Amino acid sequence: MQVPTELQRWADKTGIRRASVNNFGYGGANAHVILEDYESYSSLNRTDLPPDNQSQQPLKSPRSRVFMLSAKDEQAATRMASNIAEHLKTIETDSEDLYLDNLAYTLGQRRSKLPWVNAQSATSLFELVKKFEASQSSPRRILEKPRIGFVFTGQGAQWWAMGRELIEAYPVFKATINAAEIYLKDFGCTWSLMGRNILDKSHLIVTDLVRRTYQRTRRYQSQ
Repeated sequence: MQVPTELQRWADKTGIRRASVNNFGYGGANAHVILEDYESYSSLNRTDLPPDNQSQQPLKSPRSRVFMLSAKDEQAATRMASNIAEHLKTIETDSEDLYLDNLAYTLGQRRSKLPWVNAQSATSLFELVKKFEASQSSPRRILEKPRIGFVFTGQGAQWWAMGRELIEAYPVFKATINAAEIYLKDFGCTWSLMGRNILDKSHLIVTDLVRRTYQRTRRYQSQ
């Protein structure tokens, strides 16, 4: 395993190039992102090739999207489905995929979530119009009430002085902490892994905000 400290070129290979990026937060939050090289992907999914060469390329399958309408009552949701179907019949666009992407995003992410919902999946404007016009596309009422959750970041998977006893019990652990501190100093770190503020609980400062947050959490859990 290597930690890259500067830009590196993609490895020479055929097919689609992908890179995996991991991030591990101190409070236990982990993130994993898979990045894909656009140029290698587009070269395998081109649709502008001559007919003789196009048959040698993989066929690009239609991509389905979810289009969601939301309203305060059933009648309003029904009217919305009818209105948007009539509107879509008038659309003329050079890039249907881009239009559908924008429409799905706007309806799903830029509109308020109300009790009555009519959601349909489609791969084309024609299919979307047919689904919103169909009788089985009647709106449904969301039965479950939303629940409010609280997320407190930091010090969740860890706690103060976690592993402190290992420093005295295992010399190899203490030596590793000392070695890590040297690297931290090189990065400009102003505090010490072995300093008194870390090892002595009397120097631990708990702010009033943290105290109030803890108390509110306990009250919420007891309800």
